[in-house]
Amino acid sequence: LTHLVPEMVPVFLNIILLFPLGLSSLLILTIDLGSELVPAISLAYEEPENAIMSRAPRNIHKDPMVTWQVLCHSYLFAGMMEALFSILAFFCVFWANGVNLSDLCFPDSRLFFSGSDAPIFRSNGRDYSADEQTKILSVGNSAVYAN
Repeated sequence: LTHLVPEMVPVFLNIILLFPLGLSSLLILTIDLGSELVPAISLAYEEPENAIMSRAPRNIHKDPMVTWQVLCHSYLFAGMMEALFSILAFFCVFWANGVNLSDLCFPDSRLFFSGSDAPIFRSNGRDYSADEQTKILSVGNSAVYAN
């Protein structure tokens, strides 16, 4: 449950504030498959429980599997903390390369990272070529992915 929030925050920042995308769809798919596939496979090799069919089923009203406390902790606490640190790492990459973060928000005609024919991006009096833009974005994506 926790990994959902850090995957969605970069997408929302991209849609709402037009920031460069912190995670590509391929990286999101890699995170999902990597974090869910291994536990699913391990369940296939789990030893069967003895006499499980002779026990009464749990009462869903007294013993729910997911409670509001679990949801709040997963999404509002752990998910938001993970998203905060991921986005902070993403922005630190830009800051370390001399890109002013205010230049990334609503970039009007200076589209940052629009492909190999990207226009020269200017921030803090420095021009960034398409190759430099791609390198900075790749390192930023790696920082988000590593978190």
